[in-house]
Amino acid sequence: MIWWIFNLVTGSWGDKAFKEAQNFCKPSVIWSGKSEKYTKIPSFDGLDQNPDAKYLHICANETIHGVEFKNYRTPKNKDTLLIADMSSNFCSKPVDVSKFGLIYAGAQKNVDLLAQGGLKEVKKKNIKKAQILYDAIDESNGFYRCPVEKPVRSLMNVPFTLEKSDLEAEFIKEAAKEKNQKMIQPKGHISVGGMRASIYNAMPLAGVEKLVAFMKDFQRLEQVKMSAWSQGAVIRDRPSGSGSGYRTSQKTVAILVLSCLA
Repeated sequence: MIWWIFNLVTGSWGDKAFKEAQNFCKPSVIWSGKSEKYTKIPSFDGLDQNPDAKYLHICANETIHGVEFKNYRTPKNKDTLLIADMSSNFCSKPVDVSKFGLIYAGAQKNVDLLAQGGLKEVKKKNIKKAQILYDAIDESNGFYRCPVEKPVRSLMNVPFTLEKSDLEAEFIKEAAKEKNQKMIQPKGHISVGGMRASIYNAMPLAGVEKLVAFMKDFQRLEQVKMSAWSQGAVIRDRPSGSGSGYRTSQKTVAILVLSCLA
């Protein structure tokens, strides 16, 4: 028996699901974001949905590329069942399960209901955490960049790059020094590079605030260094404060600025 399965491929996990389905049937891809490096999600209304399709499969949140469905639309054909892999955003927000024929998920990332007080409250906390991180990226004047279109940015996984890619290894190295202070390990997935902050339910707001503070300190020091180098100054050592391996004090910044002017 051949089941008609149509896949909406918005990232690596959606692509893996399509390839796995080929072992059992003849699935078709009705849309793929691969050519645009998985940075967007299309509207259901514009998709060419075959009325004979038995299933339409989606990955609700793509952990590697950081795109997430914000609303779940029902297929055009009322007999087509919507199937969703929710492994990475399961229990991160309320979901109208009546829209789905099947939801499946691994439970290791977000299931922590006893400590969270209901899914509406969980969603509020997750939005707040994600917003301060995305704001830090968007307000960095291009020093940090998130490639994902704003309407579909994930609340769980935030990918970003640095304006100068040669600084990314330094960023990761310095962030690793913050491990004992609950710094988020920011190294991106090997398939895409860059950085990625995974801020699942268990990540407290303080952890995200710590990352944002580090990001701002890193940017500030790098910009001061660039200004110093443009004036011919030589900076030999990186400062280390009591609270952060990359935290710059006003005194340190002043010394670097004065060295530019000397």
